[in-house]
Amino acid sequence: MVPHDVVTSTYLACLVETVGLYSGATPNVRPFSGLGPAPGLDPDADEPPFATLIRFGEERVWGSSLLIADGTSVLDLCAVPRADPSDWLGELNNQIVGRLRNRLLRSSVCLLLSLPVPVVGFIRDRRAVVGWELEWAGGQLTACLGLTVAPGVTFENDEVVEVAAEGTLCLF
Repeated sequence: MVPHDVVTSTYLACLVETVGLYSGATPNVRPFSGLGPAPGLDPDADEPPFATLIRFGEERVWGSSLLIADGTSVLDLCAVPRADPSDWLGELNNQIVGRLRNRLLRSSVCLLLSLPVPVVGFIRDRRAVVGWELEWAGGQLTACLGLTVAPGVTFENDEVVEVAAEGTLCLF
């Protein structure tokens, strides 16, 4: 098998095993065509789906794992009462990619993993997503901000802290 296929088939095995572990049955799997909504997601649903992303990589292999599901499906895989679907989906993603990492260690591939990150625009019961569309002669861009700030947090201006002036450092 070529390395790409090894990682892909290993990821799929980890995905099926993890979902099977929490659902109590081996899930049916079919390829996603990339056309239209993801399987199992109703584009007309009242609630937006949840999504989480984990990036992984090392010098030779890198990628990301994106999971998308509706809240009911996520909570069906969780035994914790009143769990946050976004947090639980992130934990599932972490377990799947963690299994991938452990299995690829046998092939001398040591992946580093990011923390699970909820994908902006898919967060329910959080602060509203704010978005902007920008256009200019050379193109257009849409920016969305999803934000949660813990209760009781305050921001105080500390004039003593020295920071570089914006735009003066180029890190890459």
